[in-house]
Amino acid sequence: MDLELSSSSINGDEQANVEVLKAQIESTIELDDALRAWLTNITYARFLRARDQSISKSYKMLSNTIEWRKKKSPEKVVCVACQKNPRSHSLRAIGVCKIGRPVFYSCFQVDNRNVEDNITHCIHLLEKVFELECTTEQNYIWVMDFSGFSAADLNPKFSVKALKMFQSHYPERMGIAVLFDAPRSFQALWRVLKLVVDTNTKKKMLFQNPAPEYPEFDKLFNRDLTDRLVLEIKSARETPQREFWLEGPVPPMEDMKMHGSHSEG
Repeated sequence: MDLELSSSSINGDEQANVEVLKAQIESTIELDDALRAWLTNITYARFLRARDQSISKSYKMLSNTIEWRKKKSPEKVVCVACQKNPRSHSLRAIGVCKIGRPVFYSCFQVDNRNVEDNITHCIHLLEKVFELECTTEQNYIWVMDFSGFSAADLNPKFSVKALKMFQSHYPERMGIAVLFDAPRSFQALWRVLKLVVDTNTKKKMLFQNPAPEYPEFDKLFNRDLTDRLVLEIKSARETPQREFWLEGPVPPMEDMKMHGSHSEG
């Protein structure tokens, strides 16, 4: 796995395909200002990468997402559940990696396991985090801590729906998924998830067990962000009712400006 692969550049061959796909979309689909602002060159490139540069397949995928965005207006979505209860969800942006990818952390010490609420939370996070100045890459790293994982989390409904949404409407957004301390019981769920996870996504899964040191973290993150992650992991096990979950904003995007700036050291 290439731990420092940039996703923000477009090579010459990709740019040629971007121009063809852009011309097809603009000549066949009515676009409002919000969609035109979203349809940057790198957005076209992400959909092309997801379909191995096939213009026809990328057009179909992108046109479906455009229709979804027209109906959903995801750029306006907020997580109402978190506004009511900050402990509803744990997934939040906590910094950026060495090359500028946003880093998400989550664990299963949460109050809300409602499928639709969780999907809304994910949409809100994905729409907002890539607008931040400190985010210079187009994909993210997700450290998924399995602390608090229970039988209630073995229902694949949320995972399957979320994966389908990510793959259909947020292609090439996930750079690396670090599955931390996944229990044996997760294997049954993983067998189901593998049926809906594409081959490229499977290659981005990095399983990590608890250890005295985390060399993979050191490759990905600057020291302050590694320390923050280790603190998160420790706190999830020792003090799951930790008070910083009550801090705003929700999700706390401002936190990213304080941890792991890619311009540091």
